[in-house]
Amino acid sequence: MFPGQSVFQVEATDRDVGPDGEIVYSLQNYDDHFAVESRTGIVILIASLDRETLSQLNVTIVAKDMSGTASKSTSISVNVVVLDRNDNPPTCHPMYYAAKLSSPIHSGDLVVTLTCTDADSPINAKLSYLIISGNTYNDFTLSLDGSVIVARKPASADYHLQINVIDSGNPSLSAEVLVFVQSGGNVSFVNIPHTVRIFENVTIGSQIFQLQSLSVSQQIVYQIQNISSNGNLMGSEAPYFKIDKLSGKLFVWRPLDREIQDTFLVFIKAKEIVSSHEVEDVLYIDIQDVNDNTPLFTQSFYEVSVTENIARSSHILTVKANDLDINENGLVSYAITTGNDQNTFTIDSQGRIFTNIALDRENKDIFALIVTATDGGSIKHNTGTTTVLISITDADGYHPELLNMGSNQVLHLKEDTPLGAKIFAMNATDMDGNKQLRYSISNKSQQHFLIDSISGDIFLIRLLDREQQRSHDIVVSASSPQRTGTVTVTISVLDVNDNQPTFSSNLYKFDIEETSVIGTVVGVVTVNDVDDGQNGDVNLYINKGNSNNYFDLRKLNSNATEIFIRSMLSPSRMETEYFLQLVATDKSEIPRSATAFVLILVRPEHKQPMFPTDLEIIHIPENVHIGRPVYDADATLLGAREGIGRDIMYFIKHADVYVQDMFFIDRESGELTVTRRFETSKDGFTFMVEIEAQNIYDPELTSEMTLQFEIDDVNDNSPIFSNSIYTYIIPEDTPAGKIFATLSASDIDKDQNSYLEYRLVESEDSNDFSIDTFTGVLSLKNNVNYEISKSYHFDAIVYDHGSPSLTATTSIVVEILDVNDNSPVFSINDHIIYVRENNNIDKVIHHIKATDEDSGKNGEVSLKIINGDQNGTFLLESRTGELRLVHKLDRETRSEYKIVIEARDQGTPSQSSNTTLNIIVKDLNDNAPMFSQSHYMTSVDRNVSTETRLLTLSANDADEGMNAKYDFHIINGSQEIFQIDPNLGHVYVLSDLQGFENSATLTVLVRDRGYPRLSSTAVIFINIRPQRSATKEDFTFSISEFAVPNTLIGNIASSSTSKYVIVSGNFKNKLRINEIDGSIFVNEKLDREEYPHYFLQVRATLSSDPSLQKDVNVKVIIEDENDNSPVFEKEMFNISVLEHSPVGLTVATIIAKDVDVGFNANLTYEIVNNSKDAQYFWQITNNGSLVVTQTIIHERVDSFSLTVVAMDGGERPRSGVTQVLINVTDIIDDTSDHSATQQPAVINFEMPIYAYSGYEVGCLTPDMFYLSKTDTSIKFTMQKSEGRFDINENSGCITLKAFLEIKRDTNFLYWVAAKTDASEISNGRMALLRIDILVPHKHVVVLTHSVPLDVLEINR
Repeated sequence: MFPGQSVFQVEATDRDVGPDGEIVYSLQNYDDHFAVESRTGIVILIASLDRETLSQLNVTIVAKDMSGTASKSTSISVNVVVLDRNDNPPTCHPMYYAAKLSSPIHSGDLVVTLTCTDADSPINAKLSYLIISGNTYNDFTLSLDGSVIVARKPASADYHLQINVIDSGNPSLSAEVLVFVQSGGNVSFVNIPHTVRIFENVTIGSQIFQLQSLSVSQQIVYQIQNISSNGNLMGSEAPYFKIDKLSGKLFVWRPLDREIQDTFLVFIKAKEIVSSHEVEDVLYIDIQDVNDNTPLFTQSFYEVSVTENIARSSHILTVKANDLDINENGLVSYAITTGNDQNTFTIDSQGRIFTNIALDRENKDIFALIVTATDGGSIKHNTGTTTVLISITDADGYHPELLNMGSNQVLHLKEDTPLGAKIFAMNATDMDGNKQLRYSISNKSQQHFLIDSISGDIFLIRLLDREQQRSHDIVVSASSPQRTGTVTVTISVLDVNDNQPTFSSNLYKFDIEETSVIGTVVGVVTVNDVDDGQNGDVNLYINKGNSNNYFDLRKLNSNATEIFIRSMLSPSRMETEYFLQLVATDKSEIPRSATAFVLILVRPEHKQPMFPTDLEIIHIPENVHIGRPVYDADATLLGAREGIGRDIMYFIKHADVYVQDMFFIDRESGELTVTRRFETSKDGFTFMVEIEAQNIYDPELTSEMTLQFEIDDVNDNSPIFSNSIYTYIIPEDTPAGKIFATLSASDIDKDQNSYLEYRLVESEDSNDFSIDTFTGVLSLKNNVNYEISKSYHFDAIVYDHGSPSLTATTSIVVEILDVNDNSPVFSINDHIIYVRENNNIDKVIHHIKATDEDSGKNGEVSLKIINGDQNGTFLLESRTGELRLVHKLDRETRSEYKIVIEARDQGTPSQSSNTTLNIIVKDLNDNAPMFSQSHYMTSVDRNVSTETRLLTLSANDADEGMNAKYDFHIINGSQEIFQIDPNLGHVYVLSDLQGFENSATLTVLVRDRGYPRLSSTAVIFINIRPQRSATKEDFTFSISEFAVPNTLIGNIASSSTSKYVIVSGNFKNKLRINEIDGSIFVNEKLDREEYPHYFLQVRATLSSDPSLQKDVNVKVIIEDENDNSPVFEKEMFNISVLEHSPVGLTVATIIAKDVDVGFNANLTYEIVNNSKDAQYFWQITNNGSLVVTQTIIHERVDSFSLTVVAMDGGERPRSGVTQVLINVTDIIDDTSDHSATQQPAVINFEMPIYAYSGYEVGCLTPDMFYLSKTDTSIKFTMQKSEGRFDINENSGCITLKAFLEIKRDTNFLYWVAAKTDASEISNGRMALLRIDILVPHKHVVVLTHSVPLDVLEINR
């Protein structure tokens, strides 16, 4: 409304006439906003209004007549309410947000919540949010409250979201907010092993490992960067291995041979697509050996001659075979297989051949042996052979003779003789005329020398070292084929100067007194040279550091030299330390030298500490403050120094035991301070402390004195009663004036400070008692009565006579004795308790409570069981009432006990009463369900149809209730082939058995529904008929299903002399074999979806002898081609969705199937509508989930028609299409007490941890959604629950759909809706359903009420 407009009009009447009846109007207030026409009463706006500043104005208008004598008036108040108009845009604080997503990212994750407000009234201030830019691929969405939510896994590393915040005014106003979201992040491997081990015969295409990595977006691709083997880089183009870039699966892509390459280093990289961040690592692949190599001899033919007189068991030859395999596969054993007449020779495990019997050339002069080498492979043994030809010759009669050597020949050789130098030539002859003599030297000499076996020349092959070995004895042999002559040559090694002198230490440390005289020995150094003669004779001199020539050297022997003082040390020129450099030189022509260093420390002269007195007496008060100085010691009498340049320090040498920690002495100044408070009761009043002063540089220079401390007492200790509380018992008939107790107190202070007197603190209870002021004697002042007061409580005070006086207080309790006149009373008579059967022995299962109003023995109650427990199952503690178990309970044996309990007091005579306790034993899940038998055996035809029932298992559980209910599960075996009904135990065939093995073994678990869940297992043996050959396939081929007839698949021929025929496994004769050359061809068009694998049994028959046959197993794998399009479950889907459904809610799953496999069956989904609404409000994920991406308002859009396309991942993709019709259900928002659009209801259900398939979790009702209970047209729906739960749309009951491995204290959250179709337009409401998992007996219901605890206890 604008200024100048009329707002309202008032009218007043006056029954007078003339001026007395004429009325004028005026404003009494708010005249800055309004004006009133004086004659008409019309109120006009004169200034703009602002509802946000002033929302209402109480305007007072006065009507007054025009009388000239006695004017009269009246007034009226008009409440003007200022209606809002949309004049304030939304405001957001802050206007910029930055968020970083954390791994892992899921659809529905909260990124950030905007904080926005609008100052207008609610009708104009309702805010809605819209992302207007930066939302690449619609990866984010907004909720009703302005929360930015992940809609799907981000495809970019960062986003700049521009969000428009719009109010609900007409026209609307808006504001903009910027949100920066970073989604990319580092990527890391999570499962890199130390080593991956595979056998070298692994099949090409086999998966050997799968990489796993972690990043924020989890959009990761894998790559092999390089491959290294035995230290050589092969490059990524050498594809021994390949990796699936999406799954990270690593495959073998080329045949492996451990003998060529036994290890591989595979350099791998993982890259996050969103951020391009990368991580690299290395996989170490170890190739394991298989026995694929035959032992090979180093020679195919060996030849040797031996004389006929060779001794038995003589070694004549060694053969050697190598096997490239390792371990057992490479372990070779030898045997002579042929040519070994009369076992003349033997061979050992090393391949060494020995004579076994005496040889006779005249009988047999040549042997041709066949020697075999066999490896140790465990699966198969490989064998290699060689030929050994052994010739037998006549014996020889003369020994060879060495001509140029005497019996002891000595040669001199310098130790620096070069390698390879010829040092001597041997010459030998043989009287037999055998010119083929061979020279050799002993094994020991072979370390340094080598002899030419033909010429006899001896060479040096290792450097000599005289210091290690001064001489060498060479045993030289000259040998004919049968005889040997020997001689010894001695090599004497001559020294050269090849070692430098060596000091025993690189640094020597000595010290001397500054008053040392000439000739004083400072120290001894040792130097050694291991050379000989002049080379080892050492001279020693001081090279540096000998200022003023204070020091000189004197040789003691060939190795030791002493350092001594040569001239007097001058105090004015004396240094505190000297650092000498010594040089040692040998006397060789080319001398060698070494250096060492000597540190000489000069010790100065020190002064004697001295105290001025031996004893000093000091008085201090016992309450002296901690840290206060009490004495300053001084030991400088003879010139010793304190402080700067000091040479003395102070110690407490000794103190009485109880005051050792009482003082601290400053080591530099000698000041003695107190470190703790004195306790005269503990420390005494006089004690001694001994102080010592010591020269820092000479601990032998000391002085001592004694301090005697006298402690003066102060009144610092309060009196102390011997007890903090005194308790006395007197009979109620005790006469007044009788003394019944004496109080006692003490004070450890001295003299006047320790004198005491007693008083009673005045109170109602103390009026009946009196105390003696000086002795503390207590007496009864007035008579007492038990029925009036059973006990008295009062305090007594004790004062000392110190100044100021100190006090102490104690409490006194006087209990009055009673007589026995009451019987015990049970808190509850004839009651029932429930006890679990798993309670441990000695556990308290209940408390029996009985009371007696008497006191003392008369009120002491003892309990015992007098009937109902003949077997002694329970034990009742007579005093505490604790009922304990003595024997284990077993509900299956006895489920109820009724015991009679007696309560009796200890008075004379005693009183008693009885009660009955009924004990019900609650079942524990302590019996596992058991199968009727532990093993089942059955058979099934290989051609049986799917969903055929094989057998039914049965089980039994001795428990009761939920503990006795159970379900069945297959936990091991071919779960993709066989299935079991969890409730009935029926076992079904789930898949085709054509390509399956001949048998299957299933391990089945039966588990009860109690807690903890108990189980047992049984094994099912299934024979599949007819049997397939158990032999491993001899050949495996692959062929595309697009292969045309007559396409060659593979060849199995091992020779051209056989004929081949397929005897089994040729489904519909799709394949054929050439009977001559064994080639297998396509016979008819193939279809992988009809038959994916062929297991052929091919028979090879020898053409020349048909009785000789061999069967070969051939596996033909039909490779998939993309020949099938995706097909949706329905041609059209009809879906209902509530308006205001939460962003991120999955409303349906639109599934298509593709019968191809691999990438050809990998489906992606897309909404292809041109409509903006379809793309704006909806998104479909790769698993077919249809997700709400924006808030849907029924009044704006009431239906959607979506076109959904499923596209496979083939090289030439194929697609399928379906239509999705979505009806938007209106939400009821006309209730006054609840706003469904603003705050959905929250519904809580609970489900036990043992819940089974079909278990009813709970039922939804209309009132949970704030709807009328009488409305019968309501239908209930539930958010998709990943197959966990089902809902009945009519009853609203929710049941567990499938068996779940659920953990305690977890929960599930789903959106549920109630829709009504009573009107022409359907509408409904939403609620959030929470299902909590609990352990029943570990959760309790807490009831809060106003009944006091003591009342509850009495009525238990």
